[in-house]
Amino acid sequence: MGETLLAPYAAELAERLLENGHFVSIVTNGTITEKIQAFLKFSQDFKKRLFFKFSFHYLELKRLGMLDLFFANVAAVSQAGISFTVELTVNDETVPDIPKIKELCNERINAYCHVIEARNNNDGFSRLTKFTEKEHQKYWETFESLLFKFQQKHWMVKRREFCYAGDWVISLDAGSGWITPCFAGGIPIQNVFEDITEDIHFMALGCNCQWTHCYAAYVLLTSGVIPDIDAPAYATFRNRCTSEGKEWLTHEIKKFFSEKLYEDNAVYSKQKKEWINILNSIIYSQNYPTDIPNDILYSMQENLRKKGIKKVAVYGSRETEMWMYGVLSRIGILCRYGLVLVDDLEDRKMYSVKNLIKYPVKRIWEHKSGLPLLMQQDKLPNVDLMIVCDTKEASRCRQMLRGKVDRIAVWNELVE
Repeated sequence: MGETLLAPYAAELAERLLENGHFVSIVTNGTITEKIQAFLKFSQDFKKRLFFKFSFHYLELKRLGMLDLFFANVAAVSQAGISFTVELTVNDETVPDIPKIKELCNERINAYCHVIEARNNNDGFSRLTKFTEKEHQKYWETFESLLFKFQQKHWMVKRREFCYAGDWVISLDAGSGWITPCFAGGIPIQNVFEDITEDIHFMALGCNCQWTHCYAAYVLLTSGVIPDIDAPAYATFRNRCTSEGKEWLTHEIKKFFSEKLYEDNAVYSKQKKEWINILNSIIYSQNYPTDIPNDILYSMQENLRKKGIKKVAVYGSRETEMWMYGVLSRIGILCRYGLVLVDDLEDRKMYSVKNLIKYPVKRIWEHKSGLPLLMQQDKLPNVDLMIVCDTKEASRCRQMLRGKVDRIAVWNELVE
């Protein structure tokens, strides 16, 4: 929620990621020289895969007398062979200074800076300007930034195509370990720090984007997160060719930023897309469809048959357990019980008086559904698979059922 390089571990985290073969992008206001110098000490191999996005806060830098410091740090990064871009967030207050900014950029970085749209987070990510759309675009298009031009084309356009955010792209909170489908948020998928041996149960968002429009389209759409949309490469919006004929991006970064996610990741089958959309309609809208298409049921049946799955148990909310129980019944899979995991103090208190609470609850549940409701402390009937109807609960479920259930799968993995 602030300047990236204020985090004391920023350089070390970037170095560890680079050691593991990743490409790393750093977003900074370019004023913390000491921290920037730490990156300049990296090996040349690491520098080739490192990228700095300098957020150009012109008015603040001017007010504080830090313009020279900012551009000196940009020059230091460039001279070290590290890729960079300079990007100004458009705002009404800066409009009178546009000619000065363009002149300054030509003097200091031999090209105009890129400009990026400002969004109003309190109003559906609308443009943050008092000008008319036409006036707003007229002022900022003079920077000849393809980034800004692309944003204008896609701003406030609701995305209804199948999006692979949550699978091909995730957002990780490095402080807590929670991952969400994209940096616009969404319901958490999993906490990857709870158990680092647990597989990450990636789950695409599909046609269930909750936002008015993809305000990060310049990153996500250009990277190919929605294969159905033809968009230029992300490198186009980060690079500039200077008056000296030098590019801001190194060969390695330019190549990487030009790749598309669908070139390296398998697209879903028609059945899996439909299945993911059904599950997300439950997650985001609490809509439990009863008319599951036959081709999805057949795909699930074949997938489970190939793995020798005949008897299962389910874990999730009462509603999802019952819904999944109904789906499995249609393909001849025996669901032996629904599971309740009891691990917090309040639950332990509630379930400690077994005869008064646990068994009446089980009897009521079985009477209404025909599906026994058991806790992990009970003697659990043998099953071939535990189906977890919530990706973020998979790690907890595996830990608490260790020695009782051998195989666990998350519901989005049932259809291939």
